[in-house]
Amino acid sequence: MIYVRAGQYRASDAANGWFNDNFVRPDRSGTQAQPIAVLAYPGEVAELLLDRPSKLFGNYESVSDWTLAGFRIVLAHTQASGVAMVGPPVSVAACNNPASVQGYAQRVRIVALDIDGRDTGGMAGGSGGDIIEIGTSRDVQVLGNYIHNTSPANPSEPTHAIYLSAPQQNTEVGWNRIQNIPHSRALIQLHEDSFGGACWGKDSISDIKVHDNLVDNVAGQAFLMDGGVGAVEAWNNTFTRIHLANDHRYEDVVALRGSGNRLRLNFHDNVITANPNYTDAGYIFDVGNPAMVACPMSLTFTNNRITLTGESSDVFVYRESWCASSPAISGSGNTWTGGTAPAVTPGP
Repeated sequence: MIYVRAGQYRASDAANGWFNDNFVRPDRSGTQAQPIAVLAYPGEVAELLLDRPSKLFGNYESVSDWTLAGFRIVLAHTQASGVAMVGPPVSVAACNNPASVQGYAQRVRIVALDIDGRDTGGMAGGSGGDIIEIGTSRDVQVLGNYIHNTSPANPSEPTHAIYLSAPQQNTEVGWNRIQNIPHSRALIQLHEDSFGGACWGKDSISDIKVHDNLVDNVAGQAFLMDGGVGAVEAWNNTFTRIHLANDHRYEDVVALRGSGNRLRLNFHDNVITANPNYTDAGYIFDVGNPAMVACPMSLTFTNNRITLTGESSDVFVYRESWCASSPAISGSGNTWTGGTAPAVTPGP
């Protein structure tokens, strides 16, 4: 166990603990009985000031049994660099045999980070800017982090707060708070690139648990599931104050694109309070990829509480036209306030 004492550790100060633009860059593993932990000292503030494109944690070797916890991270730049990258990005090799890939990660825990953009830094757009990204891995946990006040005004596509981006099994995303992000898209995203179809059509990102998260006061899309995603259970999440008027690029709150046709979602006991499109008809759930003939496999909605704060034309579930007869959609016990009665609305 390694404790980091109080103080500010600037990324631009190379002599202050940084190695190749990473504060922690592991090349060895712990064990399940004795994980390696790098922790802010209890009761003290160990602050990392990312005033250049640097990370708290970069996983470049195959490692297991690591924990990072308790740091305060200040994002003082808007370039393409996140805070933590666990495991390598998606590739054909990773899709074919994830465990064979250098950098494969197991049982890594990212816990209780306070990641603050101070309304000027972070998530400004472009590949590689995702705050916490989980690549090729197994049994990773992202728990109790606070990601807030990031993503200043920008013309680029904003990146994601928590991104599951490559083959992985049994990832848990729980008890995180994502708040006050005025330019955003898919704050929690599950998606990997296709590589010509090599990485889709199988349960590549699967057995995923997303629970007890708060996504609040953000511009758009609280949750998105797309290419390569299989079985997902999402429960006890709260999505509120979505969308914001000053950056409205998307018309759905939960995007169920299901490219790869393997997505099987069990969505239960969640609370959504949203204006899906702010100025026009929007959707709480958008089923299918609007740019691709692809649909999820099955969707179950149970005991969710949904409140619309926008136009009366907003709808509960909207199916893209090529998803009019599939996937199977079922559920019960959902409550709905505002707008038209809950219905599954087919695309034109």
